Amino acid sequence: MKIYGNCKFCKQSIPVKTEAQTRIQLAMQKGEKISCKCPNCNANQSIHVNDFKTQYSKTPQVIAAIIFCTGTLGGLYLGFFVLENIRNHYLAYGACSLLLVPGLAYGILHQEERRRVNAFNQMWV
Repeated sequence: MKIYGNCKFCKQSIPVKTEAQTRIQLAMQKGEKISCKCPNCNANQSIHVNDFKTQYSKTPQVIAAIIFCTGTLGGLYLGFFVLENIRNHYLAYGACSLLLVPGLAYGILHQEERRRVNAFNQMWV
């Protein structure tokens, strides 16, 4: 996870990578204050754990979009193939319901990302 703190001198965002999912885990791993270097003004400083925030990552959104697009196209192809060749209504309904799977995968990935960001950004420490 990438967390962000603000530089005390130039107010620029300072990114820090960590494996911690919450502020408590971050404090246990790295201590109450984390020393980091500003990429803009090169000032070394220590930032308190409560001053860090996290943002939504683009990676789960990209993965979810790829799953959604390929799953939807595959579901449409399979649905049309089944509808052309098989005359059983229940099987046709089942094939069309496969279009729900990519939407569910996208929803689950998006919800997990939102839960992760909200869990870190809450003030626990």
